[in-house]
Amino acid sequence: MGKLKRRRTKKIEEIDNEIKNAVNEYKNEPNRYVMISKKIGKGFTSKQIRQRWLSHLDPSICHEEFNEDEKNYIIEWVKDYKNNNSSDKICWTKLISEMNSKFGKLRSENKNIVLLGLSVDNP
Repeated sequence: MGKLKRRRTKKIEEIDNEIKNAVNEYKNEPNRYVMISKKIGKGFTSKQIRQRWLSHLDPSICHEEFNEDEKNYIIEWVKDYKNNNSSDKICWTKLISEMNSKFGKLRSENKNIVLLGLSVDNP
């Protein structure tokens, strides 16, 4: 690993730690991501900080690979959702909640099972 890569990785870790500490500090604030953005600076928007927290840093998020049952559940859930809703938009937050209830794992990457190549029409 080159020096530049090590410096960049270290810098990302430092920023991640700042975000984690600030989320804990402002956990009860309604606009905490705006406050964190102002505190950290470094050109990160509140939206970027929120996304980083919800997708990568939140300790309640499961980062393990999906097992076959989970993959199949997602595919079937999306099929059912599309059949029962006229909108083309899929409510991913609803799926996240249902996956958490069924499998006891909170994940932010559910839609990637569908978007990264597992066909909803022909699993």
